[in-house]
Amino acid sequence: MRTILTCCLSGFLAAPLAFAVPAALWGDLMRSGAKGDEVIGAAARAERVASELTRGGAARRALSHDVGEIADAAARGRKLKTLLEATLYQPNPALVREIGALAQNELEAAVILGRGSRRLIEVAPDVAARGRLLSEGGSDLVAAIGLHGGDLARDATRLSDMVSAGSIPARIANQPALTRFSEVMRSGDGGTWTFWKEYVVPHWGKWAAGGAFAAYLANPEFFHDAAGTITEEGTRRVGVIIGKAVGGAMTGAAEGGNAAMGEIWRKFTKHYLLGPGAWSAWLGLALMCWVAGMLLPRTRRVCLAPLAWLFRKPEPKQNHGQKNS
Repeated sequence: MRTILTCCLSGFLAAPLAFAVPAALWGDLMRSGAKGDEVIGAAARAERVASELTRGGAARRALSHDVGEIADAAARGRKLKTLLEATLYQPNPALVREIGALAQNELEAAVILGRGSRRLIEVAPDVAARGRLLSEGGSDLVAAIGLHGGDLARDATRLSDMVSAGSIPARIANQPALTRFSEVMRSGDGGTWTFWKEYVVPHWGKWAAGGAFAAYLANPEFFHDAAGTITEEGTRRVGVIIGKAVGGAMTGAAEGGNAAMGEIWRKFTKHYLLGPGAWSAWLGLALMCWVAGMLLPRTRRVCLAPLAWLFRKPEPKQNHGQKNS
């Protein structure tokens, strides 16, 4: 009931969905997931990020593999609490009590933030390096790592190093580059991460050299749909930004299919239509065309015309006596 009333009020006020839990709880959860790291516990926007994780269903989708299709609400709640407790390092009794009072949607967000904290500290054990990541990425970065795994944390570290080296712009879409990266990867249906893994990571250097990082993170919807499938416009843009090397790889499947069909036809022509057994190949082609014509109503009569005499009744013979009479 608490959550329903909160949703209704947020709709009337056109404001972000807020949980009816202490704002400090989200910081406590992330701090516990990161072995008491105060840098993570102080990450900005934790309450807002937690609400957006559930409002768009991202947390539920990310946990579907772990939770499965549990219909019973109580059983689902117990499963979520088990997942959350597995992400935390020695939570204090007060935190355990607060976790026990969370609603299911709140638990889902808590699991994602707890996982993100734990994975981040594993990938970036150095406190100073982790502090630099969180100073710009904030809770968006923690949530994105919780949704997509440790690989995203490694990519965020790499992106931060490139910003420091001046390889990519420090600001993208009026935000610090890592802030924008974290928001884009955390929001939506996961299509940005799908596209990123398939098209950006294998060609990292080309994206950096061509200035494509900024173009993509500023407007990811120009490159792919919500599921992360590259669009025709996205293929064109990537080809313009980073040249044929990657743009061609994206369209290579279609072009490769056309080339393969052309090669098959050339070999067929050489070995069958123009070879020593050409008469049998031509006969087979004629038979195939005739069968195809039989399947079409407009050509069926023409195809049957040569065989019409087989189905025509023979006319009875008349003797000469009958004819004279």
